[in-house]
Amino acid sequence: MKTVKSYLLSLKCIWDIRMLTVNILSFCVLALSVLTSADKEVKSMLLQAVGGIRIADYGDAIPMIAIGKWLFLISVFLLNAAVFIENEVSVMGTYVIPRYSSYRKWWSIKESQIFSLCFYFVVSGIVSIFAMFNVFQPTGTYLTGINELSVTLLCMLIHLFLLGTLLASIFVLTYNRMISVIAVIALEGVTMIIGTMNMDISRYMPGMWGMYLRSSFADVRNGFDPVTVIAVQLVISGALIVLLPALLRKRGTAALLS
Repeated sequence: MKTVKSYLLSLKCIWDIRMLTVNILSFCVLALSVLTSADKEVKSMLLQAVGGIRIADYGDAIPMIAIGKWLFLISVFLLNAAVFIENEVSVMGTYVIPRYSSYRKWWSIKESQIFSLCFYFVVSGIVSIFAMFNVFQPTGTYLTGINELSVTLLCMLIHLFLLGTLLASIFVLTYNRMISVIAVIALEGVTMIIGTMNMDISRYMPGMWGMYLRSSFADVRNGFDPVTVIAVQLVISGALIVLLPALLRKRGTAALLS
């Protein structure tokens, strides 16, 4: 019980009203950008706003609007995560790490907080979309598309966790918040563009892995298998989590054994 209480108290650092406001506004902007009077089900607005790139978006030209919407959403999360990671590593690390027996133990707690940040971001966003739908379509339907909602949540959550862990790793190497954010956005954007230019390989592009509409549930022919992609992302995240304490020790944030 004491451990659970301590963990919940530690999450105060990510429960920030300013961060929540930015999260809600970003999802509301995306919801408004796709809102039409024809949307009678909340799942339609949800998938158009945060489902990713539709098959209809593919064509001779790169779908810059669809890519821009996704990168906007990812950028909001990454900026929030970067502020948190910078504070935990650069500002608080020197004072907090010595309280733990190792870098590994300290960073395991930080990674659990990064995952909580991802969950917090996704859930607050989905709730915002539901609220927007209720305002503009008060007679609409909410109870359809539970499977789509579940897969959308899971795909986004695991993908954001991978991006957050990658962001943390780059930050430990560079100690530069903007370089870390730009590097992750560039990786996401480049692999998205490659995936939209060639549908046959889009399932292998990491930039597509957070999108429900690029999964086999929505695109049977070219979509990625959600189970496989989630497993791959968890393995990569796990590897980064294992390697990060060694990077921290090498940078000398505190004189500890791991």
